[in-house]
Amino acid sequence: MNLNCDLTPPLRVMVVDDSPVTRRLIERVVGRAEGLELVAELESGNCVVEVAIERGVEVLILDLE
Repeated sequence: MNLNCDLTPPLRVMVVDDSPVTRRLIERVVGRAEGLELVAELESGNCVVEVAIERGVEVLILDLE
């Protein structure tokens, strides 16, 4: 009996971008990717650190301008 159960928890991802279109596109990609879980999306970087700590974010996708 061969069970291929991956018990590794998904990486917790946060997206920060002022463009709603870009955020939605990235959210779709992350949502479809195996091993990733979207846990937060923000429009601005004002409270990134607080949210990242609160939600246990492991991967941050951040638009810098």
